[in-house]
Amino acid sequence: MDDLKALIYYAVLFGGALLIGLYLLKASRKSDKAHHV
Repeated sequence: MDDLKALIYYAVLFGGALLIGLYLLKASRKSDKAHHV
């Protein structure tokens, strides 16, 4: 039971980090385009 909770906890952390990384990547791409223009 504890192992399952830990697995879910890490899965949520990983998923959140992944979403934040993608968001920052898109934001940086938008800023790059703005700079190029």
